[in-house]
This record gives sequence, C-alpha cells and structure tokens, in this order.
Amino acid sequence: MAVRSLDHAVIAAHDIDSLAGFWRRLGFNVSAQNLHPWGTRNHIIQFAGHFIELIGAGDAAKAPQRPLFADRLLGFLAERQGMAMLALTSSDAAADVTGFTAARIAAGPVFSFTRSGEGPHQARKELGFDLAFAQSSLLQQATFFTCHHRFPENFWSPAARDHANGALAIRAVMMVARDPADHAEFLRAVTGQPEMLATSFGLELRLDTASLEMLSPPAWRFATGLADAPPDDGFAGLRLATADLPGLAQRLKAENIPATLHQDRLVVAPRTAFGLALVFEAA
Repeated sequence: MAVRSLDHAVIAAHDIDSLAGFWRRLGFNVSAQNLHPWGTRNHIIQFAGHFIELIGAGDAAKAPQRPLFADRLLGFLAERQGMAMLALTSSDAAADVTGFTAARIAAGPVFSFTRSGEGPHQARKELGFDLAFAQSSLLQQATFFTCHHRFPENFWSPAARDHANGALAIRAVMMVARDPADHAEFLRAVTGQPEMLATSFGLELRLDTASLEMLSPPAWRFATGLADAPPDDGFAGLRLATADLPGLAQRLKAENIPATLHQDRLVVAPRTAFGLALVFEAA
C-alpha cells in the first residue's frame, strides 16, 4: 500500500463568514465561498499540493438526504468548533475502501460529488471528488477520509498560494491523545505509513512533506506552551510554515489577534482561532 500524503485539513465553525474573515485577517488568501449540493458552505486556502478547507453547516441540517460527510460535520459542530476531519490523497477511492475494509476501519462506500468552485484565474470551474471514509472507534470526533480529485486542473491555482503572511505549507497536523500508542494501528492503516517515530512524547508519521503528530497532553503543552490540552482525543492544532515570521507577528499585532512566542514559534490559542491551535514557524 502506498503511503498517503496530506490532501487537506477540514476546519469547521458555527459561523462560516466569521471563520473566513478571521483567516483573511491572519493574512491568508481565502477563496470565494462555495456551496456543496447538500447545503454546507466552504472556503479554500491553497498551498502546493494540499489545502485547508474552512467549512460551516449552512443548510445541511435541512437536507432530506445527507452524506456521511455532512452527518459527521453536523455531529462535530454540535459539540465544538475546530478541525473536524483530515483528508489524505487518493488515486483510487474504490481501492481505498477495499483496503479500509480489510483493515476493519471502513466507514462506508465511495462517496462522489461535483460542485463548482473558484479555479485558476478566479474562473468558476466544475470540480469533482471521490471520498473514501475511515473511522476509529477511539476517535469519535476525528473523521479521516481519502480524496481523489477528478479534475485537478480545475482546482489547483498557483496564484491562490500567494499569501500576504508568507505562509508556505502545513508542516504538521497535531493531534492529542491520553495514550498515543492506542491509536498506532489505526493511523498506520489509514495513512498507509508502516513506519512511525514513537517516543515518550507520542507518535509521528510522515505524510510526504507534512507529518501527522499524535501527542500526549504533556507533549502538547511542551510543543505549544498552552496550559490546557483538548478534553478528548482528536485533532488539536496545525503547524504552519511561513517565510516571514516577524512580518506575521506584526500583522497579528495590527489585527489585534493575540499570539504568544514559544520556542521560536508564534502560537494562536484555540479560544482565539475557533477551537484550533495555530502554530506558526519559520520556513
């Protein structure tokens, strides 16, 4: 099985307009709003080969038929805000379902859909995606899926990667667990990564240019300087690389966005960033 790379992080909030506005204030190039067929609404923040999806429930609760994606999102938002899902790359969603079924982590058949979106040169283009979901019984608030882009030429845009804050990439998806070792088997199966670094701090799996970190609460506090770890096992933060950390610090101050300097990193706490810690570091 090939090792899957990071495709995108799904960040959910009750007020999608406020969430998108916050990320614009951070200095990110945030796309126009898009509508899913079942009613959820999103914005996209692109990097080279991966992206962030900002999403809100929209009218999904009123839809007569909702896909698993919407059900998981609504369930998450009923409890909290923050990072709800992690999407990994896929070249064949049907094969992913077969592999997930063999590993006993499959959460349903392939789900395919199309929508219009802001493509290269800000033109509206048809986009298509095939999703294969996986679920761990130990991670009730963390959904994983693979994402196959059917029309990648309509999605990726070099101009969309130009961020005023100098952001270049997601360096790591940060998770927290009371006992990281409990999740090793699932993380191997869902990522296709047979090797991982296991220390007293937790687990680290490489996803091509990014990594997936499953940290213990003490390791989380050491890495972020935040006093409190999330209450449940699941997604907790993103580490983001920027080419201009001093400039970002000035931008946050000008925008009155609280941040702390910890181990040469700028940390925006979850209470400020809609339930998700944002850890910025120099590229």
